[in-house]
Amino acid sequence: MLKTVNNLASSINLIEKNLSLQKFSKVERYAEKLINKGINDLWLLNVLAISLAKQNKFLKASKYFHSILAVDPEGYNSHFNLARLFHDKGDDEKVIEFCKKSLKKHPDHLGSVNLLVITNIKSGNLSKPLIEKQLDIAKRTLIKDPFNKLGLKCISYSLAELGDYKVALNTLSKI
Repeated sequence: MLKTVNNLASSINLIEKNLSLQKFSKVERYAEKLINKGINDLWLLNVLAISLAKQNKFLKASKYFHSILAVDPEGYNSHFNLARLFHDKGDDEKVIEFCKKSLKKHPDHLGSVNLLVITNIKSGNLSKPLIEKQLDIAKRTLIKDPFNKLGLKCISYSLAELGDYKVALNTLSKI
């Protein structure tokens, strides 16, 4: 029993190490070994799905994100990760669908609203209320973390879309 626990801890350490080194094929190999042994932890499934996405293995990554949602349907992060996958694939309809699902679960998720704004800019469907929502969430994010790069970028882009170019450039220069 102790050997099994030690092997599991060692495998998790290897996964975390290779993840930090961005060696995603190794992360995939170690994570799949654990999953094949019957360890279906949500963290492990998420790490595997992210590593697959980083390797542009869209279908396999999507399968694992959907597996996570089957277990944890309230998981806004999996909806967001699926939106990012579809963004990388260029499927704007699916990006919007999954961003909206993520925001329904977590209305203040800056990554989801930012991806929604980017997608709507690309498709020419950007609305002032969506820009203002991004600006509001970004400001609240910066209250908690004044150096949050995504928050600063979102404020800058939102202000530029609203026509306040001087403040937008000033904000962008802080990044």
